[in-house]
Amino acid sequence: MMNFFNLLNNYDQSKIILFQEIIDNLPERKLQLKSFKESKGLSSYRLNSLLENLNDDIYQVTGNNGFQIESHQLICDENLDRKVFNKLKDYYFKFSLQRELAIGFLKTGEFPDHKKMEIDFNWNRTSFYQQKNKLLQFANEFLQNRQLNETLIRYLLFNVFDFFDDPIRPDFSYPVSLKISLTHLNPSQRRKLKLIYKIIYFRTSKQFYVVPKNLLITQVDNKTSQIIQTLPIQKQYLKSENIFLNQFLYHIGIKKVELLQPKYLETKHQKYFLQIKKIILRHFLNLTGQQKQVSDQVLLYFSSTLAIYLALEKYKNIVNEQISNKNFDYLYNLHPRLSQTVAEIIKEIDKNVTQVYGYERLHFDLMAAAFLGPFKIFQTDIVHICLDFAGGYYTNSFIERLFKKFLNFEIQVDDYIGPETDLYVTDQYNKKHDEIPQIVWLRTPTLYDWLHLTRKIEEVKRNRLQKA
Repeated sequence: MMNFFNLLNNYDQSKIILFQEIIDNLPERKLQLKSFKESKGLSSYRLNSLLENLNDDIYQVTGNNGFQIESHQLICDENLDRKVFNKLKDYYFKFSLQRELAIGFLKTGEFPDHKKMEIDFNWNRTSFYQQKNKLLQFANEFLQNRQLNETLIRYLLFNVFDFFDDPIRPDFSYPVSLKISLTHLNPSQRRKLKLIYKIIYFRTSKQFYVVPKNLLITQVDNKTSQIIQTLPIQKQYLKSENIFLNQFLYHIGIKKVELLQPKYLETKHQKYFLQIKKIILRHFLNLTGQQKQVSDQVLLYFSSTLAIYLALEKYKNIVNEQISNKNFDYLYNLHPRLSQTVAEIIKEIDKNVTQVYGYERLHFDLMAAAFLGPFKIFQTDIVHICLDFAGGYYTNSFIERLFKKFLNFEIQVDDYIGPETDLYVTDQYNKKHDEIPQIVWLRTPTLYDWLHLTRKIEEVKRNRLQKA
């Protein structure tokens, strides 16, 4: 995963990385300073300096301190959350040297020269070339051995400014056709569409145009055509710019992938589509055990949709969507067989079709698509839990309702013990069923009790997968 924080000034980068670790430990509000010193390899002096400066910055963007620093621990304020984290990373980028280089490249097609940066921002020659090299290194990470072209330049700029929620120019005037298109979009989609419009505007103003050979699709669209025609684009480039914007709308989810027919994929990606479709179909047939719960036609359609999504290679172009290993572990624990299947699909595509990166994001997207699929593929992941409380029907029904509120797992709640029972939840230990894992709740379950139950369910799923 690309590290966008490398685009910040060095000291701000150290602060935001430290802040990220603090946020990852929430909702715990009392954190041991020793753990930060060990994980980051910091001296007490360096850690205290970073924390004091970080606290000042939090006050600058929120009007409140984020925490209190005591001799051995950090006491976090109740209002400290990921919203504050996002505000702070955007604040740091606003004053970073990298932003000025990126803005200059966006608007002129070239990096500003050293003389201009010295006059405007008091940069010395060493700082200028250090920052320029950092940005070039970041660009190379994004390209992943692909040849630089106008299409990729726009995606790169979009990723940077979108990650730091930088509007580039807040007072920008949008055409009526774009404003109409924005009406039915959610706030995030509106922001992304406005941003790419500005990028297209600035690039085409300097006569930097995309060309068909660097696009993934061939489909034009009347609505995007109306937007493109408001830009200062030479007539011969109108079609390719239309296709670029249309492709971008698929990549950010404004247009649904299932509406794109394979015939509109560029020739090389049509071949990818056919290869990927075979891989997906084979793995999902294996996952469902070829159960006739849905027709082959439905499964074929589902595989085609995922194959088009993968052939569009969003994961290579939109790389600013953050996802952590915690999300990844959660999905694995929720449906281990499905997660394993998706991992095998990605691995085979990477080996036999096209190089895959942005693995976590791609894994998450394919899992989400499978959850929405029209067939039941999680039968092997269902955990059977027997509820048996002394209070009888009303108590058991109350606990069952709590289960549905607190647990996202595929579970089946029973009022009996049978050969398929995986867990036995009760208020009194039962010697007769000692062979079944038992969880005893003597009172209304606390958060700790739910956590303990969740881990037991995960354990059942893992053991079942290992046996399979």
